[in-house]
Amino acid sequence: MHIPIVVAAGSDDPKFVRAIYALNGNCFIRKPGELQEFVRFIESCYEFWASVVTLSTHLRKRLTQFFNGLVCHNCGQGS
Repeated sequence: MHIPIVVAAGSDDPKFVRAIYALNGNCFIRKPGELQEFVRFIESCYEFWASVVTLSTHLRKRLTQFFNGLVCHNCGQGS
């Protein structure tokens, strides 16, 4: 089974990004610094993986469980 490796980090230093791809990362995304932007970021990630990507039934179920388990500790709300 192939598991996509998506790396989200606060730094987009070119050396860091090159290292991610050299280590077979599939995608690099720069994390937003503000909480509201980060919440939108997580929602966008879920939307992409839940509706754009074709996943097996098993992976779709696991993905939904994962994203439903995310909780914003600062605001007390789920994503």
